[in-house]
Amino acid sequence: MAQAKNLLVNPPLAHIFPIIHMFPTRYLSISLPAALFFFLETSTSPAVVTALKADPFFQVEGVMPIDNDSSKPTSAIAEESEINGSIISSPSSVDNSVTNFVFSDVDGTLVHYPDSDADADVEEEEDNKILYLPPSSTGMRGVISSKTLKLCQTLRREHNVKLVLVSGMRTSTLLKRLPYLPKADAYCSEAGGRIFYASDVDPEGEDEGDGEGDGEEHGTFITPEPFDGATKDDLRPFGLKEDELWRSKLSLIAGTDGNPGDAMDCFLGTSTKTQIIPLEDRKAPLWNYANELRARGFSIDYKGYSNCFRVNMKQQKENVTREDFEALKTTDVSEQGLATSVNLGCIDFYPSSSGKKNCCEYLAHHFSDVRRSADSPHSTTDDYIMKRCICLCDDDNDLEMAMACGTVFLPSISSLSMKHAAKFFPDQIFIMEDKKEGITETRATERALSHALIEFQRRSGEPRIEIVKALEE
Repeated sequence: MAQAKNLLVNPPLAHIFPIIHMFPTRYLSISLPAALFFFLETSTSPAVVTALKADPFFQVEGVMPIDNDSSKPTSAIAEESEINGSIISSPSSVDNSVTNFVFSDVDGTLVHYPDSDADADVEEEEDNKILYLPPSSTGMRGVISSKTLKLCQTLRREHNVKLVLVSGMRTSTLLKRLPYLPKADAYCSEAGGRIFYASDVDPEGEDEGDGEGDGEEHGTFITPEPFDGATKDDLRPFGLKEDELWRSKLSLIAGTDGNPGDAMDCFLGTSTKTQIIPLEDRKAPLWNYANELRARGFSIDYKGYSNCFRVNMKQQKENVTREDFEALKTTDVSEQGLATSVNLGCIDFYPSSSGKKNCCEYLAHHFSDVRRSADSPHSTTDDYIMKRCICLCDDDNDLEMAMACGTVFLPSISSLSMKHAAKFFPDQIFIMEDKKEGITETRATERALSHALIEFQRRSGEPRIEIVKALEE
């Protein structure tokens, strides 16, 4: 074993450490052993990997499978349900005191971007209308299926699920897309930097009883776009309220200079200022670092963001090389109070107290009926609550959130890091896409949500309903 460990510091493996370096700092849910195994298998011989897996140093609970039963939590796994040949595990006794959660990314997870430019080439099924989102600034037009929208509402109505959409998109983009996205209990933009809760409204002159919507924003409320199978409640207009406590917490690093001209503030009526403060005039650790990068020649995408900024390789000038961009991905920005992740091939920077995982943990406690208590029969820590959560996602910037949740469904895979995670955590992360069977994009999303339904039915003690089989027939 000592020989195998020595191989880690020898030159043949030295090239893997720059890659591994990003995991302990960016993904605190993944220990160094887990990060190491992500890349070790393709960097050395199978014999070395086998030896390392057997060594007690690497046998950390929740990181690698261990044959020793004592490694399992005392509450654990008596019931198992098979999905795609893998096993989803859960506590043997149902704890109904904890609210169920589904944390879902948006782009690449709920919303997809077909390769074809022709709308007619997107296959539609009977009673499963495809909805087209407004075109992005680059002309891309996302799609979402009616079944996706319907399954999301079934989860909320029938299984006490709090649905939270967590995206890296700028807040102004979220506002434009809201009529087409599933009605959720909370919406998070800017990689978790902003949190908004859905609220009931009674818009003057709005006929809420006709079951029709027009898919538009109306001043301070949103009217959902109609979809196949929608109920009157699904199409009922709703308002939004921001979590000001969360926003105030992040302002310690992000400041408030990103607020003037914010599209959501104008929509909610909390601000009438439309003049955006230029980047060079913004003061706070987040913007100080953005200006530092600009001084080094990087182009900074900051418009529409208040607690985050983005560096997009496609927007860089000739003085910034691909090597410069790749090096920026692994730069340690913790001393500035910041964190970073890769989203859609871009690098997002935000306060270290933000990020998708931290945002989800905050919301889990916000919505949960369980409170931290020494008298509780269970540990009501972030880990206990989050391990009961289901996550839908696809990209590198979702990995930290995914690893914190107990069950993860991937409708697609958009990054190498997520591909490796699915390989090394097969009892936690499940790939829903099956290209040979034609299950891709919206169909893979529907499959993921159907499996989430099955899991929550099983937890509640209901007989298993073969939703997925019916879906695929």
